[in-house]
Amino acid sequence: MLCFLARLVLFRSRCMVPTGKQIRSFSCRGKDPLLLFHGANDPRVPAGESVQIARLLEAKKIPVQMVLFGDEGRGVRKRKNRAVSLANTLQFFTKHLKP
Repeated sequence: MLCFLARLVLFRSRCMVPTGKQIRSFSCRGKDPLLLFHGANDPRVPAGESVQIARLLEAKKIPVQMVLFGDEGRGVRKRKNRAVSLANTLQFFTKHLKP
């Protein structure tokens, strides 16, 4: 977990996290893989913004994995979706966090 937190801090320090119109100018100097979870019914952040970020990172050849939950809003609350998010997180860590 500490390694994940360190990478998250590193990602945030290297990247400007965009909102709204800033997505088009999104740029990231790092190459760290990114795992995105997003609820399609999120009232604050449209799912399309996460999709755009994922596409921009893919275009820059930065590994990105996005999981869009069609029946979630802000956060992953439903039990079945938590299981899916945990499985995806474990798979992502296994693939990208090598000692």
